[in-house]
Amino acid sequence: MTSLRQLAVIAAGLVALAGCAKAPPPPAAEPVVDTAADEAAVRAVNPAWFAAHTAGDADAVAALYADDAVLNIPGHRRFAAARRSARRLQPTSPQ
Repeated sequence: MTSLRQLAVIAAGLVALAGCAKAPPPPAAEPVVDTAADEAAVRAVNPAWFAAHTAGDADAVAALYADDAVLNIPGHRRFAAARRSARRLQPTSPQ
């Protein structure tokens, strides 16, 4: 009977120690993304893109894309090399 009592005391001690464990820290807050600044940057480039496209200037259109840009045109496959793709997709202007 004494060993049962010792086992009960040990179990109670372990439960008490487990209750004293530190709580895990709260998860880190996600960084705040300023989408308004991104939208303003895109809107600032739009007039230059439309002017170059209307003029049929494929090099000017391609220059507006970053080297690692990806074109996502609805109904078409993705173009990973945006600068080369922009030149290829640009219609030629009539001579």
